[in-house]
Amino acid sequence: MDQVLSFQESDVGRVAQSEDGCYLVRVLEIVGIGSMGSVRARVTDLKTGEEISSFTIIGGSRPMYWVEEPAKSLNYPEMMLDISTAVHASRHVNQPRTVFEVMAYLTSETGECADWLVNPDRQKEDLLGECADVIICALDLALRHKKETSGLDGQELADEVVNHLNDLLKVKAEKWMDKHAKV
Repeated sequence: MDQVLSFQESDVGRVAQSEDGCYLVRVLEIVGIGSMGSVRARVTDLKTGEEISSFTIIGGSRPMYWVEEPAKSLNYPEMMLDISTAVHASRHVNQPRTVFEVMAYLTSETGECADWLVNPDRQKEDLLGECADVIICALDLALRHKKETSGLDGQELADEVVNHLNDLLKVKAEKWMDKHAKV
């Protein structure tokens, strides 16, 4: 890991971590430069999902280090999975359901994916259809949990969950690559 000693516009979106692991943040933008060369940034705390409006990225009490991001270095084109319909569906499903009920349904959907792999000739839809059901259920689970634990609702709930998931997907994909890929 390289210590964060300077900052360029291209560093927006990068992940930095303190040496002791106390902080793990994604830089969103620079908000100020101090007279002694300290740099403050607006960041997302990747451990809590909270946005911090003024975080000292350079010159703070704990030196920060850039976390290697192999997924970025591969130069894949940016892709987007439109989950807006699934978020909308989660909000407007008429039946009340708990996190545990949604988790049970998610387990059922992953079982259908497994059944597809074992018995592909007996399936009504293709594997991608089953994967879409899993994604919808997993998103519904995240939304239900956040709603029950935070009291958020509507667009505020959707924005919070989707933004946090986007941050976590980048971090988790990079961990997968570090563990499983030869890059």
